[in-house]
Amino acid sequence: MKEDKADIVEIEIHPFKLQFSNQTYPHPTREDIYIAAREYLEANIFSYSEKRITHEHVEINKEPISAPLETFKDIENMIDNALGKTVGRASKEQGGNREAKSYNTERDPFNE
Repeated sequence: MKEDKADIVEIEIHPFKLQFSNQTYPHPTREDIYIAAREYLEANIFSYSEKRITHEHVEINKEPISAPLETFKDIENMIDNALGKTVGRASKEQGGNREAKSYNTERDPFNE
């Protein structure tokens, strides 16, 4: 079994709240907060997340792929079949035959 070794391990301690009651100014002080946080962490009730970062190079394919990929040929055939064809059907509202007449001057708002 391979050893799970990471170059860097980032630990994020999820936020927690400390609550102090019946405090008069200047309390809670920095020292009071430190003591309460230490007690919280020592109680081992905090939650955290871990991110492991490894810079090890992992080789996925040991041999290059030598067979032609059929997907690219299928896409080329589809594009060749689609070129030169119109989309939709020809109608009088749209100016008649799309293939014979690509621009309808009667429906042009700038044609005066």
